[in-house]
Amino acid sequence: MKLITAMFHLIAICASAQTNVVTSNLQSLQGMIEERDFLARLRVTYTPDFWVSSNDVLYLQPKDIEPEMALAAFTKATRGYTVLTNKADRTALIDKYFAASGVDENYQQMIRHPKKLSVKFVRFSSYKMMQSMENGDALIQNDEGTIRYIYGLGRAADDKEYANAELIKVGLKTYTTTIGGTKTVDAYLSVSLNNEEKEALAKLSASFSWRVSDLTHQINTVAAQQKTIIKNK
Repeated sequence: MKLITAMFHLIAICASAQTNVVTSNLQSLQGMIEERDFLARLRVTYTPDFWVSSNDVLYLQPKDIEPEMALAAFTKATRGYTVLTNKADRTALIDKYFAASGVDENYQQMIRHPKKLSVKFVRFSSYKMMQSMENGDALIQNDEGTIRYIYGLGRAADDKEYANAELIKVGLKTYTTTIGGTKTVDAYLSVSLNNEEKEALAKLSASFSWRVSDLTHQINTVAAQQKTIIKNK
């Protein structure tokens, strides 16, 4: 999460610093600065910290306060653009790099038009596996010592500590205990991304990253030229 904060802080610094060397007849440089800012923010947004999955559908769900702040900052940043002000132009940029990513069209559509969870998202930073079941369900114990039934958590070793259970609550579950009898506990569904979904996001992020690197080189070159011109006046 600290990496996300650092990246967005760097983006803001770069945008501000480069804008200071832009004069009224260098609008194209400002355009490159804004395009880089826009694509750099997208590059970060298309990472696992912003997404969950349920029933093969991806949902835009920031998993902590820093991704939430990043999304809010993204909206604020676009309002401050002076060149890339047209939503249609920004959409065209997104479409271009989505098409170049090689990601399956189904994933492209889900990510381009993201749904949001209609139920509360819960994340346990650490938990103990109490019982891993053959069907992929599990009984876990969180830091508070509460037992919960998790659908689709996946197989793992019992009596071991694990990290980052990403869940939504789905009701109650009554199960048979190992010593006989039954017990009813809160039931959750795991909404963690699978490897295929993580790969799709990684490809999209890489597609935007390539253009960000290219723009950075162009901006630095033009900015250096302008500084030389100003110095020699």
